[in-house]
Amino acid sequence: MSAGLTGGPIYAELRVDSRGVLARSAMFELAARSVGGLCPRALRFPGGKTLEELVLGNALGRPAPAPGDEPAWPSGVFMLPVPRRGVLRTVHGRDRAAAAPGITGLTITIPVGQEILPLPHGTGP
Repeated sequence: MSAGLTGGPIYAELRVDSRGVLARSAMFELAARSVGGLCPRALRFPGGKTLEELVLGNALGRPAPAPGDEPAWPSGVFMLPVPRRGVLRTVHGRDRAAAAPGITGLTITIPVGQEILPLPHGTGP
């Protein structure tokens, strides 16, 4: 099946476990859009460009910057799954988590005292 799109950003969200990518039912979202929220902070591009600059440049027909000499490091964002409705009362271990090798940032976007809803009812930051 084709959506007829030939260029530009896509966003895909799926479930992965110890066996890898799960069956088709694990696809949560596939859309003609860029990733949002705080996630683009984890991405690094040649010349220090941001994801937003690259997406807008692509829409304006500008060429993507050539890869530089800097090494390409993997990056990722981990959003904790919420198993059930509740209220965030406290967070423990922030300093230890932030000090782990390879961690360059730690952001908690839910304020203490806020109600948390599991997907699909919960929302991101």
